[in-house]
Amino acid sequence: MGRDGEVGQVWSVGRPLVYRAIEVLTQAELIEAVGTERGTRGPNRTLFGATASGRAALKQWLEEPVEHIRDVRSLFLLKLVLLTRSRMDVEPLLAAQRALIAPVVDGLERRLPDNRGTERVSVRFRLETTR
Repeated sequence: MGRDGEVGQVWSVGRPLVYRAIEVLTQAELIEAVGTERGTRGPNRTLFGATASGRAALKQWLEEPVEHIRDVRSLFLLKLVLLTRSRMDVEPLLAAQRALIAPVVDGLERRLPDNRGTERVSVRFRLETTR
């Protein structure tokens, strides 16, 4: 674990957000305490595991492409890492993501010839980033 781990290299959050997420997920009954382990500093740590509802929600989330291009470098990459770690097939997600992005690329390509100056630079940047 940590910023240099498989997940940490693509996605990390601060400790306060982790504790808040644990609280929210527990209240939603998506995770539950499953035990404890000795802490290296301070009190014992509570271990959490996904509930049946949590596993179903995770599976559904992992199968859905991200809606916004800006989320590809974070959420989409995180989904690929989690799918790979779980030894699940990434191809359905890749195909779904391509299908979602293709119309955006087509629209930007159609806009490019009609723009000049700063607007052209902006459209070109968005097109290349989206590709």
